Amino acid sequence: MKVSVYPRMRFAKMIKVAQRKPRAILLGSSLVFAGQRPAHLASILAVPERAVFNLGVPGASIVDIVRFGRHAMAAGGVETIVVGLDYFAFNAHSRDLFDYRMLMTQGDP
Repeated sequence: MKVSVYPRMRFAKMIKVAQRKPRAILLGSSLVFAGQRPAHLASILAVPERAVFNLGVPGASIVDIVRFGRHAMAAGGVETIVVGLDYFAFNAHSRDLFDYRMLMTQGDP
């Protein structure tokens, strides 16, 4: 049986974004994960590269993207959000692969 790495990646990224409290985040699916560099956004915003966090996750739905964004904002520090959308993020037949209840903070719905 093959174990999916994606739920672990989601969990790890949610913890990391809360620890780092970046000033800017990149949100989206695998296109953002693999194709957007924090250094590029950092140069546009004139902030250190460490102040930008790539929160792109393969297979992310629009629901995931909104939840990731809310979680990062609840952790504090986020001033800029760049969202990369693709057609597959709006798949009505996708299912949550991640139990977000593990990460609930007071400000989360």
